[in-house]
Amino acid sequence: MHEHIDHLIGDGGLSCFRPKGGFGYGVADEPYADVSATQFAILALRAASLAGYPVEKVNAGVWERTAAYLGGLQGAKGGFPYHEGLPWSAGMTAAGLSSLLICREQMALQGTDRPPGMDDRIAKGFSHLGKHFDPGENRTPGRSSYHYCYLYAVERVGMLSGRRELGGKDWYVRGAKWLLEEQKEDGRWVDRICMRPKDVLGTCFALLFLKRATAPVITPSND
Repeated sequence: MHEHIDHLIGDGGLSCFRPKGGFGYGVADEPYADVSATQFAILALRAASLAGYPVEKVNAGVWERTAAYLGGLQGAKGGFPYHEGLPWSAGMTAAGLSSLLICREQMALQGTDRPPGMDDRIAKGFSHLGKHFDPGENRTPGRSSYHYCYLYAVERVGMLSGRRELGGKDWYVRGAKWLLEEQKEDGRWVDRICMRPKDVLGTCFALLFLKRATAPVITPSND
């Protein structure tokens, strides 16, 4: 496990963690970060931290710097884009919000004070996601895509925060109903607008949603 975590945040040119915060892909000529890569890195680091891996000792301030990166991308109304210069989407808003919730949890466990305005950013994220939550559409000003990845991000927000509703809507009941209607006769789910293999990714994300796979945060909050 250690070598994989070192690849995410370690030294020696292997790190996917960018100097200004946020995570990208482990390719030397792709120095930018994005909210999608960041959400999965933060999930892995949370699992490692809760398992006892000394994440903070390997890269001090990783939670604070990630939170600052996400806060810098968040729009005035609370939405998140894939990366700077792109419009918000419901999926990236859920991804950014769930990552902020994890950062806040981990800072509390480390005894680190929250950055100023962090709770306000989280509240705006909830408001924006609730306003645009629709299990049948990854809402965005542009082209809707990565639908099942979006639903998995919604699952993380709901489970991490302990919220049953988003925008007055039961996110699990509505999402599960939509997924069961979309399932193929052979058991697959196919996300038609995402990277390949569309059926494998669609099925994995659908099952993660239906299982409610994310463990809730283990620190109290004001939400």
